[in-house]
Amino acid sequence: MNRVNLNVYIGQESIFESIDKAQTYMDLHQVESEVSYYIRLAMEELLLNLRDHTELTDKDSANVEILVSKEIVKLTVRDSSPKFNPLDVKPPDLDADINAREIGGLGIFLLIKTAEAIHYQHLRGENVVSLAWRRP
Repeated sequence: MNRVNLNVYIGQESIFESIDKAQTYMDLHQVESEVSYYIRLAMEELLLNLRDHTELTDKDSANVEILVSKEIVKLTVRDSSPKFNPLDVKPPDLDADINAREIGGLGIFLLIKTAEAIHYQHLRGENVVSLAWRRP
């Protein structure tokens, strides 16, 4: 198994730099493009949500770990924002008219639908979200 840990500051520029670093790591370990796309999407969704919906500032950081094995790629994001379980987010009403639909929830919904496994826990004052995708 191979793993990389990234300390990501919650500013937009730092978030996208970390996503690029993650892509470089996944390329080095020949992670399939579909799986690396989902990892990038999950990083963007989770980290930008921290920036946009918590009290964390660009001076605060989250820890991102990517674990690559022959069978799976696992992403874990840890942060110290107030307890928040993204799995409790109400799914969007995809049948509603787009102009009448409530904003929010679509990104988390997509992660839940694409990941092989997703898990949340609040551990030692940190939110820990883990997602895994099976490699083809």
